Amino acid sequence: MPVGVLRGVGPRVAEQLAKVGVTSAQDLLFHLPLHYQDRTQVVPIADLKPGAEVLVEGEIGDVGIGYGRRRSLKVWLADVSGQAGILLRFFHFSGRQAAALKPGTRLRCFGEVRQGPQSLEMVHPEYRHYGRDEPLPLEDALTPIYSTTEGLQQSSWRLLTDQVLALLDQDDARPEEWLPQEVLERFRFPTLAAALRLLHRPPPSTSLADLHDRRHPALHRLVFEELVAHQLGLRRPDTGSSGFGPRYSAEIGICAQNCWWDCPSN
Repeated sequence: MPVGVLRGVGPRVAEQLAKVGVTSAQDLLFHLPLHYQDRTQVVPIADLKPGAEVLVEGEIGDVGIGYGRRRSLKVWLADVSGQAGILLRFFHFSGRQAAALKPGTRLRCFGEVRQGPQSLEMVHPEYRHYGRDEPLPLEDALTPIYSTTEGLQQSSWRLLTDQVLALLDQDDARPEEWLPQEVLERFRFPTLAAALRLLHRPPPSTSLADLHDRRHPALHRLVFEELVAHQLGLRRPDTGSSGFGPRYSAEIGICAQNCWWDCPSN
């Protein structure tokens, strides 16, 4: 299925997708995220540690302009207890933005925590205002971040992958499962469709460390299939590098055993 049939893909977007090798719905499925952000939970400001990318909430306690080496807008965000806080720093800001960030305003912010000269900081965090009686919804999955090209925002990638993931529920659009069931059961691998769905939209319980360190079973399953395809291609040059099917089930089992020792999940 060409990407042009997906909602939001016109000639210009199709050209941008082609720059990163995506011309079909299947290409989109295998355009896996580079990394992930956890926006499924709000982390208490008192628990923050430098280096973490987190979602925080609080109330603005103070706002000022800093005139150090670089002029910056400094916003002190305190937790509900007032006992802990973090400095939000903006080097590029407008007068309208500064006027909207006034004491008493509640914000939800996402960004990387850094150790500043006097306190923890976030530099140019994403943020949203919210009212005392208007809680903001949380994401229901880890947020994927894709490699991209100029003109394609992350929101566009998520819109497109949402559409192709929905196709996984249709038998005629589901990618073919080449690994036999006995191989999947033997090595406790998910199906191809399940692995792709998890890697594009990991549930909140998924370990970020396992995903970032490439230790997750869903990733191992894809690596394993590539190794099997390579082994089978060496045995049967007529199959190509990745085209194998049910008639090769016995050989796939043999190749799977050989590949197991090279697979990172072992």
